[in-house]
Amino acid sequence: MSINTDDPGVKTVLDNMETIVAAEGGSLDIVSLDENQLLVKYNKGINEECPECVPDHEMVKMMIENSLTIYAPHISLSDLLCLAKGAYQGISTLIQCSATRLFPPDR
Repeated sequence: MSINTDDPGVKTVLDNMETIVAAEGGSLDIVSLDENQLLVKYNKGINEECPECVPDHEMVKMMIENSLTIYAPHISLSDLLCLAKGAYQGISTLIQCSATRLFPPDR
């Protein structure tokens, strides 16, 4: 992930989170950073040998929100979007994530 921000606190948070999600094949992308609102896309990784090792949406969201309160308290996470890799006949789809499951787009 190339972090495009001049805010050192936001950069620290996203660099640290990128390290965590990259360990399981995931990544983060800044969608927007306007005034005090951050919008991030989480490209969830896949680990077939240890699916529970891949951070879920709620965990990533909680860790970003908590880290922002420490390193960039003037910024809040407006939303965390997910990219479900390999879902729905191999088509990657950008979707809103739920706390409990991913919802497929209407067909």
